[in-house]
Amino acid sequence: MLSIFISLISYGNIAANCHDCGFRYALNRFEPAISYGDKTVRSEFPWHVALYRHSSSNESAEYICGGSIIHPKVILTAAHCIYNENYSGIDNANFTVVAGKYYVSWEHRDPGEQRLQVLKIKIPSTYVGFTNRYADDIALLELNTTINCSSTIMPVCIDWSSEYLVEHLPIFGTVVGWGHTENYTTSDELLMANLKYIESTKCRDKTTNGFSFFITSDKFCAGLDNGTAVQQGDSGGGITYPRNTTNAKEQYYLYGIVSIKDKGRNNIAAFTDVRKHLLWLNFTLLSVIDSGLFEVGCPPFPSNSVSLELCNLNGTSVDCNRSAKLGTKAKLHCKSSYHNGSPFKLYTDTECSAGLKWLPLPESCIDCGKRYRFNRILPLVKYKKKTFSEYPWHVALYMKKEIESPQFICGATIIHPKAVITAAHCVYVESAQKVANETKFLIAAGKFMSSWNKQEVAEQRFQVKKIHIKDTFRGVMLLLKDDIAILELNGTITLSDYIMPVCMDWRGKLDSFKNPLILGTVPGWGYTEEDKISDELRASKVPYTDRLQCIELAPTDFKEFIVPDKFCAVSTEDSILAQGDSGGSLTFPYYNKQSGEELNYLYGIVSTKLAESDYIVAFTNVSYHLKWIKTVLVSIVQSSGS
Repeated sequence: MLSIFISLISYGNIAANCHDCGFRYALNRFEPAISYGDKTVRSEFPWHVALYRHSSSNESAEYICGGSIIHPKVILTAAHCIYNENYSGIDNANFTVVAGKYYVSWEHRDPGEQRLQVLKIKIPSTYVGFTNRYADDIALLELNTTINCSSTIMPVCIDWSSEYLVEHLPIFGTVVGWGHTENYTTSDELLMANLKYIESTKCRDKTTNGFSFFITSDKFCAGLDNGTAVQQGDSGGGITYPRNTTNAKEQYYLYGIVSIKDKGRNNIAAFTDVRKHLLWLNFTLLSVIDSGLFEVGCPPFPSNSVSLELCNLNGTSVDCNRSAKLGTKAKLHCKSSYHNGSPFKLYTDTECSAGLKWLPLPESCIDCGKRYRFNRILPLVKYKKKTFSEYPWHVALYMKKEIESPQFICGATIIHPKAVITAAHCVYVESAQKVANETKFLIAAGKFMSSWNKQEVAEQRFQVKKIHIKDTFRGVMLLLKDDIAILELNGTITLSDYIMPVCMDWRGKLDSFKNPLILGTVPGWGYTEEDKISDELRASKVPYTDRLQCIELAPTDFKEFIVPDKFCAVSTEDSILAQGDSGGSLTFPYYNKQSGEELNYLYGIVSTKLAESDYIVAFTNVSYHLKWIKTVLVSIVQSSGS
């Protein structure tokens, strides 16, 4: 079970009357310990604020979250603090921020505290709470008046020069909050804890399967084995790390925001990583305050997928890892192991333009072809292996029924957030020699169980908006030539470690799949050795067999189906394909030399086999149809504006 915490991000050192940032209150000379956390001294963490919710005209208010001052008129906190899951929108209640707070009680007034109303709330358009695993859990609160800064109330620092984009985090960071103590009661006084940083992949290995699903790509973890951890009520607290200034004084910079907690491992919490949100923070903050207060330029892209390259200002090379002055030009490029969501430009030219924005924005760069790397156990069953979330590009295609639940009919593969690819015969009415009505079909991504009635945690469901097949496809009449279809979806797939596209060899330069020692993989819910559709997703391993060799090996009745756009795979008795596997992908691994990661590329789509032969299967050759696939994707991207 998850405990949700308010997560807060901070912007530092830039206000007209708040030039200082991140200095802990100088009069603090002691830290008397209390069990798992330490008491703070009043005003020791001058950037930390309390967020209260008013649900009626009652003068009292309920403490809900922490927050951080990033500007005299702006607080950052977690989106889920002010988000209503029931109607998927911002809560319409009134909110108050209190700066200079030590005792959490609304009724208690601390010396020097300042109470300010929240005027406006901004959250990322991509934040949808639990539905997207609390990714992008960050919100900006604009205040109705200006905070008066002093040594006891000031912003936290944020590194706008982005130097910490390439830094390793220190071992320990500091978190403060009014969360539950070891006695499971809310602390009256502000507490602090020093927690050990845990990189996201290691965190997933340490936590329960249910919690690891929520450690999105914009998270890292922190905790201690002795039980010291953030708890319910610590939401919104930032995790900060000190840096020494030129005069040997320590300044605290915000790196993370408390977001979610693993109740199964009481000592581990996940934090929203500030480094992954600098672009959103910069643009959003500049949209609500006077940009003249900042001496910053366009930020580099703090992105896992997109990089700035060949930056230059007036023909002189400049560092792409630092903020750029107006007029700086660069190329935006998809990083290693990512590819362009619309595969038509390898990069695009961009420029630091008015409003401190890089324009035009890049084509979408998306992660692809990575098997779910936390699946460590693959119990063997006869013929095929079970696989849980190991092939995140594989989806299920269903046909609607008038009375019954939708019926699973074929597999399909994600090639774009708005499109999947499958076999044309899966969506073709053979008796009428025409494409079926698209309204009959549904797609489910993130599936492990084949049944439509078993909706899973990661699952995303879509209607098929449009079916694209080649005009030349005529089913069995033309020997299943051009047995390929692209299904345009009525929505956009939310990508993650669990749901992502397969990689596409757009330039046709990878040929390792032809190596007889390398096996390809076909995931699917096809018939098992008990002659029934598998309840669970399984995978078969097969080698590539070129068309001419396949014709030699195939039974006479099957040879004519090995048309020019086909190649084959010859299965072994331990791994066969069967009815129900149609439309699924045949992928081969490629090892990225820079990252060392295994990336899986799509080369074939399960098309047909002879009923009497279990072991020879014909695949539609994706390389043969690349030009058509690109043309269809262009039309989908242009029609959707994505």
